[in-house]
Amino acid sequence: MKKPYLYSASCIIAGLLLSIAAAGCASSDGTVQETVTSAQTSETAIQTEADPTAYLPEADYNGYEYRILGADVDIPMVLSNTLDGNIINDAVYNANRAVEERYNIKLMQVPLSKWDDSAAIRSSILSGEDAFDLGVCHDITAGNLSLEGLFVDLHSLPHLDFSQPWWPEFTTEGLTINGKMYIFSNFIGYNGLRGTKNMYVNLDRLADYDLPSPYDMVKDGTWTLDKVISMTKDIYEDVNGDQVRDRDDFFGFAFTGLFYGWLENFGIEAYVPTADGTALELAVNTPRAAELTNIVKSWLVTSDYNGVWYKSSHPSLYDKAAYSVMFADGNCLFTYGSLYVLIDCLTNSDVKYGILPMPKMDEQQKDYYGVCYDSPMFMPITVSDPDRTAVILEAMSAEGYKTIMPAYKEVTLKDRYATDVESSEMLDIIFSNRVLSRSYIYGRGSGLQMLLNSVVPSATQEFASYYEKHEPAELKLLEKINEFFKNAD
Repeated sequence: MKKPYLYSASCIIAGLLLSIAAAGCASSDGTVQETVTSAQTSETAIQTEADPTAYLPEADYNGYEYRILGADVDIPMVLSNTLDGNIINDAVYNANRAVEERYNIKLMQVPLSKWDDSAAIRSSILSGEDAFDLGVCHDITAGNLSLEGLFVDLHSLPHLDFSQPWWPEFTTEGLTINGKMYIFSNFIGYNGLRGTKNMYVNLDRLADYDLPSPYDMVKDGTWTLDKVISMTKDIYEDVNGDQVRDRDDFFGFAFTGLFYGWLENFGIEAYVPTADGTALELAVNTPRAAELTNIVKSWLVTSDYNGVWYKSSHPSLYDKAAYSVMFADGNCLFTYGSLYVLIDCLTNSDVKYGILPMPKMDEQQKDYYGVCYDSPMFMPITVSDPDRTAVILEAMSAEGYKTIMPAYKEVTLKDRYATDVESSEMLDIIFSNRVLSRSYIYGRGSGLQMLLNSVVPSATQEFASYYEKHEPAELKLLEKINEFFKNAD
């Protein structure tokens, strides 16, 4: 993986960490120690660093109203009109104002009744009216609409620099087919950040069991699935002494949700580009995918491992959010889930937690991946001035990376932002390697992309039979997708 140009994630966060640390390093007579010099030097470097978006044209758009179509569930993660003291909202506000002032524009919402209202989006564009500059909606809705030729190919636009860190490499690659990309996910807002999935570890209990540091394993490339299994499979404590395995006990690993993104976390996608990159093909009927399915099924369902709380253990007590509550209550060593789900649960928790990427399947896997879901954005073909729309889109993306992403990290790490440097480093890895699954979006959230959800908990389904059942429908769908990307302008 090519290393992204870390204009602000590393520089700004380093400055924040040093600044916060310096504030707490006063001597008994009130003087500040040498750390202030380092912090000031870092801050000066940030302030004087060349603008990484200097390639964008200077322009005055004379108060132009830049309109973003979206439902109320999505828009606050992209637009904010007021400061209210909330770290994330205020970061969005400040990012918006910076772009507005730079280009003399006004950012505004064009309301959408529901985030999956495909009829309203389609009708607006087919009417031919220039009604909005960018849109945001449900991921599968965006994928379906893009195949109707309603959106602009972002690779055809000037001013968008996909080598910049505000365009996550794997997300951009995943949504590019035959050199064209009609929907995008980047740092223009924070929905893709909050929807990123990763692992969490109870650091105090890790020390109780005298287990090695997962942080060190991540850094040296040995944080793998077999390490997670070996560290969790035998950890079980009957906390309440009732000799019944329930949610009040302590487990090595708790997970009761969907396996959304687990294939991609391990470098497997149902749909992958052909060798020449001009089309997609099925690529999940492989020994590696079958092996992963069997390993996960053995670990969570069919083995005698004591340390796992999974929904099939006690179906009558099943709650898809149980894993997040259990972790926040201190009842498991590791769990996995979306940042916004876990962080919401951990807001009032006393658990000292660490954040980790999902492990590699094995050490041969090159990268760790931070699979996410997002409400992708798009540019309608009705935009009257695509160049202007692209300039502002690029500027908003850069400001989001500079301002919104560090703020989201601060909230994610709570009051440990200045001290838990290792979790901050882990988030850098996770956010830089974000993946938005093309197989999920264009596969409509079903079929082979979701095979783990069907095969792992099933007493009867196996990998081979599931693949055989779904292959015909998947091939037909891929034919439609490939035909569009072949013929689209």
